[in-house]
Amino acid sequence: MSSVSLPILGTGDQGASLPVMLKALIKEAHICLAGGLGLKLFRIVAFGDASSREAISTFDELVRSDTDLQESSSRVPEFDVFVSYARNDLDQVSPIFERLKSTSLNVFIDTHTLKTGDVWIDGIHKAIAKSKVFLALISDNFNHSKYCQQESDHANRLFGTGNPALFPVRIEKVTPEDPFHRRESKLLDQLGIDGLCAELGRACPSP
Repeated sequence: MSSVSLPILGTGDQGASLPVMLKALIKEAHICLAGGLGLKLFRIVAFGDASSREAISTFDELVRSDTDLQESSSRVPEFDVFVSYARNDLDQVSPIFERLKSTSLNVFIDTHTLKTGDVWIDGIHKAIAKSKVFLALISDNFNHSKYCQQESDHANRLFGTGNPALFPVRIEKVTPEDPFHRRESKLLDQLGIDGLCAELGRACPSP
C-alpha cells in the first residue's frame, strides 16, 4: 500500500473539532511519509465548502508553525549530491571530491560550501533536505563519528518523502553501523571513482 485517503467525517462525534482532528492526522501522516514506511501519498478529504475552507486554513496554519512540515513542503532540490564523510578521512576522500567537482553534478561538501557564520547543524540539515542523493562515504572513522551518524539519521528520517535518495559507499572494508548501509552499501574498490560518479549521474537526471 503506497497511498491512503481519509475522509474527515463525524469529527464532532469523536469529541474533537475539525482543526484538532486534522492537525493530528497531518502530524501522523508526516511521520509515516518521513519515516520511509512505503507510504508515498496521504490524502485527507473534506466534504463541503465550509469544511474545505476550514481544512485549508488549518493546514496553512500548521505548516507555518511546524518547522518539520515547512522543511518537507519546501523541499525543492538545490543540490544533486550531499556528501557525508568523516573529517579524519579527508586525504582518502579528496580524490572523490575532485572527480565529483569535474562533473556537471551540483555537489554539497560542507567544508567547501557552508559560509562562515552559518549555524553548522542547521545548515547541514537543510542541505540534506535540499539534495537529491545522500552519499555516505563509510569507513571506520565514519562509523565512530557522531556527526556522520547525525547526518545519516537525518537523511534516514527524510527518506521516502521524495529526497534524498540514500547512496552508501564503503571506502574501507568495514561493517557499516547503519542497518540500511549494511544492507545496501557498495564497495568503492569495486565501483571505482569513475563508476561512482556515473552511478550518481544516473541517480540525478537533469530536469
